[in-house]
Amino acid sequence: ATLLSLICLVLAYVALEHRYHHCMLAQGGTWAFFNVILPSVLIHPALVSRQMAMMTYFFSFLQGFLALGFKVDTAWWLKWYTVIFFAPVAAFFGIHYVFTGSFAFTVVFFGPIVLWFSLWTLAAKRVLVWTKEIKS
Repeated sequence: ATLLSLICLVLAYVALEHRYHHCMLAQGGTWAFFNVILPSVLIHPALVSRQMAMMTYFFSFLQGFLALGFKVDTAWWLKWYTVIFFAPVAAFFGIHYVFTGSFAFTVVFFGPIVLWFSLWTLAAKRVLVWTKEIKS
C-alpha cells in the first residue's frame, strides 16, 4: 500500500507536469522549476500516514505473537522495520533538502517566524509567572 501510494503520487505529478509544462517556469533546461519539489512527495501526508499505519499493523502483529506466548523482542523488530522502511525515504529527502539549498530557504524565511513566536511564548510565560508571584 505504501509503495502503491508513492507510485500514484509520482504518476499524478508526472501527469500534472505533462499537462501544464508549457506554462511552468523553466530552470536551466527543460526541467520545470516545480520539479525541484518532487522529492517532497516523500513526506506527503498520504504517504506518511500509510507508513505509520503499516508500522501500527506490524506492531499489532508482534503483539499477537506475544499474546500467543512467543518470546518476541518488539523493540528490536520495530527498530529494524523503521530502518528498512523509513530510513531510505528520510535519507533521500534529507540529502535532497541539503543539496538543493532548501535548508537555506527554510532558515532564512521560516527561522525568523519560529524565533518570533518562541519569543512571544517566552514573554507570555514570564507574564504568567509574574502575575502568579504578585498574587502570592
